Amino acid sequence: MHLVILFLFFFPSTVTRKPDTSENLKMIVINGNPVYSPGVVPGSRGDWTQCLEECRTTWNCALVTQTATGCDFLLLNQVKSITPSDSGPKVAFKMNLVDQCPSGSPPLSGNPVSKVIESNGIDFFETEVTSDSDSKLIFNYTVFKCLKDFPENPVLRGEYPIRVVYPLTSKFLPGEEFFMKGKIRSTFNGSFSISFFSAANGNYPLFIKVINGWRSTPYTSSAWDNGIELSTWYNTTYRYPVTIEGYPNPFNLSDAFEIRVNSSDTQVFVYLNGTTKLIFDLEPRFPLETTDQFIINDSGYPHEKISDYYFGWTGECWWEPME
Repeated sequence: MHLVILFLFFFPSTVTRKPDTSENLKMIVINGNPVYSPGVVPGSRGDWTQCLEECRTTWNCALVTQTATGCDFLLLNQVKSITPSDSGPKVAFKMNLVDQCPSGSPPLSGNPVSKVIESNGIDFFETEVTSDSDSKLIFNYTVFKCLKDFPENPVLRGEYPIRVVYPLTSKFLPGEEFFMKGKIRSTFNGSFSISFFSAANGNYPLFIKVINGWRSTPYTSSAWDNGIELSTWYNTTYRYPVTIEGYPNPFNLSDAFEIRVNSSDTQVFVYLNGTTKLIFDLEPRFPLETTDQFIINDSGYPHEKISDYYFGWTGECWWEPME
């Protein structure tokens, strides 16, 4: 295994996680009085039947209300709620139904009524309709977001000395990227580690150790003082790593650092400050996608210290309320 040093002008593309969109959309028509968001002026449409179909096939249509000449057309975030009634105007919203629409009003009594996910081709939006104890229908709108890179003003995950465990909500797939930045401690003989850990079976598909001082492990054939070790470990009861490689460490005491990690099916690529690329062969028995936790400073020893650090990955996704 050789150290490869490259000057990189871009990083490999990452996987984009996407939720499944709703496929079996039907329009549910009830009598009710909608409450609009402040300042909203609905758009008007023509024929009611055509209006229903237009809303069903338009990704950002939330609700239509029947008028004397056709309908009012409400978009996402423009309607807040509906109060069902026996004599109010007809209103219609989407439900995700495999079969025919149910007859009469949808089930209310405090149960979720509808959850629809649609896309404009770039982003994904969820409209969730729930009902309260008075059968009032409440509309909630969220947009799907994923971490793409370091936030502009990151909230620090931890400070030294500390052991940080970050559970993954999905697999670390080839093309996903882990990224971390921080500051090397200012005193000699310190280190920190980044573990790609499989808690399900106790394996470490990837263990990264950054050493600024004397090496604290005897596993490499060379004395990698002030070095970086990449290794794979089989179960926490196994004494020695399955595979390990040592590399020179470009980080000096008190240096700011940035580390990025992505992979193919067979290799890991570790980028150091955007100028150095380390290549490490994955152990076939322990694929990186079995990782279900990131752990910073796994052992929690006092000499494992870094400061002002943040880490994240492109598989970190969430539903965020629409503004």
